[in-house]
Amino acid sequence: MHDRRAFLRGLAAAAAASAIEPAWGQDRYPSRPITLVLPYAAGGGTDAIARVFAKALEERLGGAIVVENRPGAAGNLATDAVAHAKADGYTLLIGNQGPWSTRTSTRP
Repeated sequence: MHDRRAFLRGLAAAAAASAIEPAWGQDRYPSRPITLVLPYAAGGGTDAIARVFAKALEERLGGAIVVENRPGAAGNLATDAVAHAKADGYTLLIGNQGPWSTRTSTRP
C-alpha cells in the first residue's frame, strides 16, 4: 500500500512537471540599438570622447550604439529627454558635471 501511494505521488508530480511550460527569459541585451544622448553639440571634446566610448561599447556588447547630440538649455534638454525615456537601459546620458550640478529644476 505504501509503495502504491509513493508511486501515485511520483506519477502526479511528473504529470504536473510536464504541464509547466519553460520560462523563456528576456531577449539578449541589447536586442535593439542603444541611444547615447549628449547635452553638447557635435565636434566638441565630450562628443569625441562619447564616440570613442560608443565604439568600445559596441564591440563589447555586440550591438549598435547611436550617439544623439541634444545641445541647448545648459544641458537640460538632453537630461530631460533621458529622464523621461522608458527605463529599459536603451537610453543613456553622457556628459560632465555642468548640467547636473547647475540644474535647479525638480520636475518629475
